[in-house]
Amino acid sequence: MQAIKLFLTVRPSKLVQFTGSSQSRTRLYQIAINKVHLDLKNDFEIYGWIDKEWVPFESNLSFESFLIGKSIIT
Repeated sequence: MQAIKLFLTVRPSKLVQFTGSSQSRTRLYQIAINKVHLDLKNDFEIYGWIDKEWVPFESNLSFESFLIGKSIIT
């Protein structure tokens, strides 16, 4: 998450999308995002891919992929 924060601070118009190489890796990413979500939500928008659409990140949903940016227009 530190690398993503640094990248988006230097390039605020960019977005970072990532998915795990397996379901368990994606789940691990979701757990990591859950831990810092409240700290990040003031500076970044976090979305998850579920049911063929991007939705705002919620800890109780299981996402297939993640999208983080300073400002995301969906």
